[in-house]
Amino acid sequence: MSVAVASPRKTRRLALAILIALFLAAVLASAVFAQEPGTVKGTWSIELPAKRGRVALTMKRRGGGGHSWSSTDMVPVADLKGFAPPASGNPVDVRFQIVRDAGSFTFEGQSDNEVAWGKFLFAGNEAYARELEAQGHGSISSDDLLSFAVHDVSRAFVRGLADLGYAKLSTDDLLSMAIHGATPAYVRAMRGLGFERLSPDDLVSMRIHGVSEEFVGEMRALGYEDLTADDLVSMRIHGVSAEFVRELEQLGYRRVSADDLVSMRIHGVTPDYIRQMREIGISKMTVDDLVSMKIHGVSAEDARRVLRADPSATADDLVSWKIHGGVRS
Repeated sequence: MSVAVASPRKTRRLALAILIALFLAAVLASAVFAQEPGTVKGTWSIELPAKRGRVALTMKRRGGGGHSWSSTDMVPVADLKGFAPPASGNPVDVRFQIVRDAGSFTFEGQSDNEVAWGKFLFAGNEAYARELEAQGHGSISSDDLLSFAVHDVSRAFVRGLADLGYAKLSTDDLLSMAIHGATPAYVRAMRGLGFERLSPDDLVSMRIHGVSEEFVGEMRALGYEDLTADDLVSMRIHGVSAEFVRELEQLGYRRVSADDLVSMRIHGVTPDYIRQMREIGISKMTVDDLVSMKIHGVSAEDARRVLRADPSATADDLVSWKIHGGVRS
């Protein structure tokens, strides 16, 4: 029985044909992620299952010079066009899109019922960029388009702010306002409360620190009707709540100024501290006394020690005693 043996030339041709086929298959498989001008590519992952109709979508890209970028946002499942994770734990291939005014994301990868992952390609909307540039928002870069798409700086968002007098905002202001929720609706709500001329920085700061309609309403109900945006932000930063104000009122400290309320919170003057000092026997304490006592570290044990030596000691005496190292001046 004879066995046919391929010639070396035929073997080389066959090997070359196989290599070409493999190369073409790889090119076709990755065509969607070819780096075209104006596009950005990276990796993505999603935590499953969805919670309240949203999923945590993380996108990452590695830039030139070793710089990297990442973003994690709670995205409505409805925005993930074509996303269908499996009900079981067996991974399946997935492909879906997020379409925003600033550009579109195409995602490919795999998903099981706990996590999805893969690569994405972002294509910026050059027409959108030209529109914003024509409206006076400055030069819109490809990185701007990516950030605007991630945080959904939509045409409606930009137009809504412009209609309220916030036209020709910088790209930084537009992005910051979108990220922190300083939306046209929020601007209108604040205007309804009398805050007419808030800067973009004011609005962003108020949103970051939780100055809501409810908070403003609570403080006004307690008599604080003339608070400025700075007052409100400072109060929120340092934990001046309606409950804190009501507790102070119950202890006899009524209509304490906004600055004093903030100072009390900064230095740790709590209702419990006031009650504790009163129980020990220090009854006549102004707001300034209380703040000074806390600044200088006057504790309950300090107060007991001084009162044992001098039952008539005042808040000033306690502070003086502490300043001079426990020696009466």
